Amino acid sequence: MAGGALPTGLLGLFQSAGALPSSQTPRCAGTVLDEHGEELPQTRLRPGQTCRTQDGLRPTGSKTFEEAENLRARERRELLEEGALCTAYGAGGPALVLHRLGLPWRRPGRAPPARPERADGTG
Repeated sequence: MAGGALPTGLLGLFQSAGALPSSQTPRCAGTVLDEHGEELPQTRLRPGQTCRTQDGLRPTGSKTFEEAENLRARERRELLEEGALCTAYGAGGPALVLHRLGLPWRRPGRAPPARPERADGTG
């Protein structure tokens, strides 16, 4: 269980880091249109603009700046939730193994680590 949990935990940390907000505006994979329907030569949406996507000559959809921001916020939340779950699983696996096996110095039949004697005999 612990063998696969640790990489999963690391994956969770990376996924959570990917959910951190960025200062960039949403990207448009299609054509950016202004408020009047004019095409703009850019790939980033700004307030009041719309992104229109096409599959060849056929339009496949459009989204406004606000819709793109909401979609990006939802994707961030999902990434954060998945990352937290993977991180908890990754930390839980080794914790469970250590709990079941016991810490090396607390295992039955083992003496606690001996402290080295001091040269002056005060131990």
